[in-house]
Amino acid sequence: MNGSHLLVVLVSGIWSAHFLLANALSKAINPFAIGFVIRLGTLIVLTALAAGSGRFGELFRLRGEGWKLVCVGLLGFLLDATSFIGFRYSNADTGTVLLKTDILMANLITILV
Repeated sequence: MNGSHLLVVLVSGIWSAHFLLANALSKAINPFAIGFVIRLGTLIVLTALAAGSGRFGELFRLRGEGWKLVCVGLLGFLLDATSFIGFRYSNADTGTVLLKTDILMANLITILV
């Protein structure tokens, strides 16, 4: 197994753990609180990585792309909000299948737009 295959297996494992954890937590805690904590953790990790690589300043030199970033952020928030609410009332199997169809839906919308 070469490095690219190992990376795919690793990412699949991470997503599986993410979905199982989100499913379990959504049944015990408010889904929006879970989403907030996950996004806050992501912000901290990505900010640390960008600062560590010396590329943090590039984020502030983007001109005319702000509206695209806001659209991506808004759609990402809506996807996460609906997924965490769905995990509260369903199981991880159904949630995983539905969340993985987001790639197909994004491609279809891209073709239409």
